[in-house]
Amino acid sequence: MDGDAPRAPAARAAGGSETVLLVEDDTAVRKFIFRALVGLGYKVLAAGGPGEAVGLSQAHEGKIDLLLTDVVMPKMQGPDLAGRLLVERPGMKVVFMSGYTDATVAHKDLATAGVPFLQKPIGPEVLARKVREVLDGGQGASERPIDGRDAGRYNC
Repeated sequence: MDGDAPRAPAARAAGGSETVLLVEDDTAVRKFIFRALVGLGYKVLAAGGPGEAVGLSQAHEGKIDLLLTDVVMPKMQGPDLAGRLLVERPGMKVVFMSGYTDATVAHKDLATAGVPFLQKPIGPEVLARKVREVLDGGQGASERPIDGRDAGRYNC
C-alpha cells in the first residue's frame, strides 16, 4: 500500500538577507514581487522603470547582489539596463522576467545564452527558488556571468 503513504511536504524555498534591485513597470506585479522577497528576508530596492533603477543603484552605497528585471519596458529594455548597471556593479547577478510568450525573440536569445529567466505570472515559490539558486550560483544560474559587454546583445 505504498500509494497510501503520506507524502512529505514540499520543501519551502529558502530566503536570504541579500539586496535585490527589482525593476518592474507594472505596479501590481512590482508590489507582489516586493512583498514576496521582503517576506523571505531580502532587502529590496524597487524601481518602476530603468531610469529609477539607475538612480537607486547610484544612490545605494552597499552591495546589490541581484538585479531582477523585466525584459520589456518603456525607454530601455531589461538586458540594456543590466549591461549598464553591471559596468558599475560587476559582481551583481541578474535574473530576467517577462510575461511575453516564449516565442518572442527576446526569450529565444536569453534562453540560448543560458541567462536566468522567469516566465510571468510568477508564483511565490518559483520566485523564491530561482532567486536563491541564482544567488547561490547553483542550478538555474547563468552558465556564464553577465557583464557590461552584454548590453544590446539580446534582441528585446
